[in-house]
Amino acid sequence: MTAIAVTDVGPATIADWSDAHARSSGTTFFHGPVWAQLWQAYSGGVFEPAPQRVEFEDGRSAILGVIRAPTRLPGVRRHYLSLEGNCGGWVTGDELEAAHARALAQQIVGLGSVVWRRHPLDVLATEVSVAATTIETTHLIDLRNGADAAHARWRKTAAHAAAGAERNGAVVRQATSLDDWSAYFDLYKRMSKRWARPMALYDRPLFSLLGALEDDAVELWLTEVDGRLVGGGVFFRHGSHVVNWHGISDPTTCAGSSNLLDWKMIDVLAARGIATYDLNGSGPNPGVVWHKESMGGVATPILTVYRTHPLERIGRSVKRRLIRQPPREGSRA
Repeated sequence: MTAIAVTDVGPATIADWSDAHARSSGTTFFHGPVWAQLWQAYSGGVFEPAPQRVEFEDGRSAILGVIRAPTRLPGVRRHYLSLEGNCGGWVTGDELEAAHARALAQQIVGLGSVVWRRHPLDVLATEVSVAATTIETTHLIDLRNGADAAHARWRKTAAHAAAGAERNGAVVRQATSLDDWSAYFDLYKRMSKRWARPMALYDRPLFSLLGALEDDAVELWLTEVDGRLVGGGVFFRHGSHVVNWHGISDPTTCAGSSNLLDWKMIDVLAARGIATYDLNGSGPNPGVVWHKESMGGVATPILTVYRTHPLERIGRSVKRRLIRQPPREGSRA
């Protein structure tokens, strides 16, 4: 197995990261610096972009999109290759080979405490063998043969739901103002109260930050009935890949509104030449999985590396021993 030497590793600038991301292929929006900077602002500096430049003996190089955050242990930081369950890794405009990918993976694992989700379309990254890799799942819709071919893979129930929402007056449009983002958050907050499974909620400032981004790679699309908001979704694009990152709908007001949104987005994205519509992870929710597969989403594995720092492992081991330790004689049970 051929190896290649790393000749230098050092800090990279945000401009370096942005340039390499713009020239990269097989990657997502979340591999780039805008997502990291957004979370730095939203978290009040808890998350800190810390990209690294890795140079090889053959003159090629790559940027590792690292974001750091403190752990509960003083001086120990966790290193994320993207945040909030999204895929990340390295970006480059150079044509890398398997040997480069193995060397970059070693650099990532060598960071100590690491969370790294490898996108399935990043072939070099997914083919690297990394110990203790777990599997998560996303759902992908292939748009390379156009919208009609994608629609043909929908289950009848999903297609009928989309058609029913349209017959009931639902329309889909792209958001055009901060007021649209604010209305979307209001619907999100209102509908979250109906969820059977409690989940951590994003706050209004996150959507305000997203709405303020001057980046056409970030879009909010809304579904309305007679001017009333009944659903929507936040989409992120990089190259020919689009991720449906966040969505919400009000089925009590308009059944099938989420189906209609995805039906129309397939039309929009295919017309733009997008090759892959990524429906993203579903969390511990089988109903969401069923919904995505009813629209032709193909379950696709995401290889995830989750490594803790040795001090974190020691701390957890001690905690487990203390919990399991029986009460001392004469003490209260």
